[in-house]
Amino acid sequence: MNRKTNRKEKALQCFSEDLHCSQSVLAAFSEECGITEEQAFRLGSCFGSGMRRGNVCGACAGALMVLGLVHGETRPGDAEGRRRTNMLNDLFSERLPQS
Repeated sequence: MNRKTNRKEKALQCFSEDLHCSQSVLAAFSEECGITEEQAFRLGSCFGSGMRRGNVCGACAGALMVLGLVHGETRPGDAEGRRRTNMLNDLFSERLPQS
């Protein structure tokens, strides 16, 4: 089983244990993000059910948290970090199904 499959299985396992999509996605990538699984559960806990308003999908929110933790700005004025995360956010958003 490859790493991608392992993360997918981890996210599905977390979701089957009644965690929000945001928590499940973030937990599946917690090691890459440099956080613990518990921290992922805590961080993602307010983003489920479209931030409890039916807005942004929790899985998308979790994925964007992963991108920010792995590639995000590291200090005020980090223009390269801002450019990189804006580009990644745009790429991610372009690949979302259109409703």
